[in-house]
Amino acid sequence: MRLAKGAVCVGAVALVVAVVVGCSGHSTGAASCAAPEVTAPTAAPAGGVVEVSVRHLFADCNDTGQTDFVARPLTGVIPKVIVDGVEHTFDHVEPLDADDDGTLSLGLALPDDVAAGTSVVIEVAGGRSAPITVGP
Repeated sequence: MRLAKGAVCVGAVALVVAVVVGCSGHSTGAASCAAPEVTAPTAAPAGGVVEVSVRHLFADCNDTGQTDFVARPLTGVIPKVIVDGVEHTFDHVEPLDADDDGTLSLGLALPDDVAAGTSVVIEVAGGRSAPITVGP
């Protein structure tokens, strides 16, 4: 298991992300052709941790129906955070590698001073989460 930490500052807003990458099986089918799917809760309190999961992170695609095909997990993934429509990359985060099954799990810690109503979206390899609204 690998742990990477980083931060991005947006005015007075600082977001900290901890990324945990584990191990799993291989994808051999159509899932290797699907777009990245980012799942996160739709609301989180300021100072709370948001668990984000990403599926379908593959470097290649079995679009020819090969029976012996094994998709390679995507490597060098750099997550982005979008705060109130403004896109930012995380500073000091080394590129991440997806598990063998094309997944990543991220824990996003929101600082206590994030204003209620702030909209946060996580982007990974072009896939975006639904907006996460920061609550009280």
